[in-house]
Amino acid sequence: MAHKQRYRGRGRVRRALTAFWIILGCLLALAAVLFFFVLPNYMVYSADGQFHLELPIVERWRSNTQTTPPPDDPTPEPPPATEEPTPTPAPTPSPSPTPRSQLPIRALYAPLSVLSDEGTMDALRAVLARGEADALVLELKAEDGTLAFPSSLPPAIQAKVSAESDDAVQLIRKLRAGGVYVVARVSCFKDARLPQQIQTVGVKHVSGVNWLDNKRERWLDPYKEDAVNYLLDVLSEIAGLGVDEILLDRVTFPTQGSLSSISYGPSANVPRYEAIEGFVKRARSTVASSGTALSMVLSAETCLNGADETGGQRLSALAPNFDRLYISVPLSDETADRFAELTGHLGASVPRTSWPAGLVPILPVTGRTGPEDLRAALNDAGGRQGMGWLLENGKGEYPDLAE
Repeated sequence: MAHKQRYRGRGRVRRALTAFWIILGCLLALAAVLFFFVLPNYMVYSADGQFHLELPIVERWRSNTQTTPPPDDPTPEPPPATEEPTPTPAPTPSPSPTPRSQLPIRALYAPLSVLSDEGTMDALRAVLARGEADALVLELKAEDGTLAFPSSLPPAIQAKVSAESDDAVQLIRKLRAGGVYVVARVSCFKDARLPQQIQTVGVKHVSGVNWLDNKRERWLDPYKEDAVNYLLDVLSEIAGLGVDEILLDRVTFPTQGSLSSISYGPSANVPRYEAIEGFVKRARSTVASSGTALSMVLSAETCLNGADETGGQRLSALAPNFDRLYISVPLSDETADRFAELTGHLGASVPRTSWPAGLVPILPVTGRTGPEDLRAALNDAGGRQGMGWLLENGKGEYPDLAE
């Protein structure tokens, strides 16, 4: 038994030695292959005749472990100088153009009755085309309450004052497209038809019926909210038509006729100034968002005295709300003197700094007015280089203005 164990031990030793010599022989053969066929590709001779090996794996290890030697001059170089950018000067804003509502106006008045008269309107457009005038004042709400345009307001429909055609609307678009300055004239509280159909809006007689003035015409009551709201709605519709300016006329309580027979009811003790000024401020607010200019016709009483207690106008409170004021001036040899008188009183009543941009004389023209007299009156009343003018003829007919 012992003999067999020794025999097995010697066999294991012999097998181990045999495996060792086989592995050693393989390694020596591999080394011979590397020495004769691979290593010569990586042998490099230096300048002194010695050679060394440059194996890739060794070179990568060197490049990763070597650090860059510090420079000779430890002081870092300053960064290259950069030029400061030259600041771009802010552009100088161009001055805003002066609104046309602040420029002199040379206007012709076209009453509601002629807006659909092609012959008359063609004649007016010819005057504008020749440059003899540059603005047209269209009556869009007449003193009898008639509107020149189709209205969607229930009171206007009920009173049958709304226009059936949109001729005036189309006219406004054509005029503005041609560069004409368009003014809408509105009779405010003088309104003959609405109080007749809607009893709650008119000025009342002491007997309870609608009061009539010296021309037997009715008026809207400035104290009554329904009347004021209707007018504000009309102004909103007119501003929506695209006109350049709205000229308020008859912004007053009645001043002609049997005034003592009027009953204002519970509002009689409220100052009339408050009612008129309240309406004007609301009118200004109504048209403000549309950019439409707002102007007003002054009575001679207000202009001369600074106030009209009966009508409820107080110039100092009204003037700052408007872009222009219009004043009726008789057309005669005394036009210049009369206009100077009116403007002089106006200047004494209201500080010039609170005046609106323009003060325009309204010159009534009749069929007997000759061209030379008209041109002389225009020059006397402000002239072509002055504040301008508005010619007013009930038929829309004007003599030749060309010089």
